[in-house]
Amino acid sequence: MHTRRPAAVISYHVRGRSPGTGRILAVFTDSHTDLAVARHAADLAARAAVPIVAAAAVRQTRFSLNPLLHRVRARRIAEESAAITARVEPILRRANTRVLVTSLALSSTHRSDQPPAVAVYRLALRVGATVVVAGPLEPPVHGLHPINARNGDHPHTPTPPPAATTG
Repeated sequence: MHTRRPAAVISYHVRGRSPGTGRILAVFTDSHTDLAVARHAADLAARAAVPIVAAAAVRQTRFSLNPLLHRVRARRIAEESAAITARVEPILRRANTRVLVTSLALSSTHRSDQPPAVAVYRLALRVGATVVVAGPLEPPVHGLHPINARNGDHPHTPTPPPAATTG
């Protein structure tokens, strides 16, 4: 009997952003990790009451100077992004926060299942994200730091108030 390994989902903190203040960027690649990414992003967004930016990684064709081909290319990217995010939208909506959808355009020569970490980092800066939820990103980028979830130190986890001291 063949059992499927659980999908690897990693949260990354965006360097230079105040923990717990910005949006959550969820990166979807039209793979088996998408549902786990959506559940984790929705959980974080619900706890912190921050919006989710759902980014669908879509392969792009070469740029064209022909306006008609450029329009067709843009429409194809928008349709693929909508299809990828539509599969996980019910999970994201459970967070009761805003969900914004965008595309993460990948080069047609990019062969990995996961988008390049540099592209994800740039998108996180552009959309104002504090936390990125995705599969493992390669190669590592010094602007994205994996969050140690085992110890519970997550930027979107509310910190308990300090205990009152009696003097």
